[in-house]
Amino acid sequence: PIYWRSYEVRSAWVLPIAIAMLLIGSALTPISFGGNTFVIYALATVGYGARVRTAIAFFAAACAAYGLVLELSGLPMTLLLPVAMIGGVVMFGAVFSRIQNRRNAELRLTQEEVRRLARMNERERIGRDLHDLLGHTLSLIAIKSELAGKLLPRDAAAAATQIGEIESIARKALGEVREAVSGIRASG
Repeated sequence: PIYWRSYEVRSAWVLPIAIAMLLIGSALTPISFGGNTFVIYALATVGYGARVRTAIAFFAAACAAYGLVLELSGLPMTLLLPVAMIGGVVMFGAVFSRIQNRRNAELRLTQEEVRRLARMNERERIGRDLHDLLGHTLSLIAIKSELAGKLLPRDAAAAATQIGEIESIARKALGEVREAVSGIRASG
């Protein structure tokens, strides 16, 4: 329960929890060598939750403290070797896993930013294309409409010709917009 609690607490509590597990393991070892499991869990805890330097310092201190417990208990010092090896592998594996998880999170953020910028760039490109496509046409329609309005009182036939050209230009522009939009849809 103490080990699982270490996943839920703030980082300031990781070291005290690891020390508590180390003390429990040290107290149980003279009774049963299975107490070494608590030492390994303490190393895993600092690997997942403490800074790298703190984890390394804790590893050295835990090995020294556990060696002292073995010495005072009259147990062979060779029993420190599996604790140091397994605990070290677990702790450094946890440290590297945490570093990799952080890098993966940064990579996901970077990839999302690239996707966001690509979408924004595509919107701008579409906007430029539509502006290029319609800007000239709409200006031409505006000028011809103004001309037709001025010609209407004096020369209705010339005004009708201008209105016919406006209609033709508008239909051509509409076809170009439809073609551009279907091209955009086809490309995704």
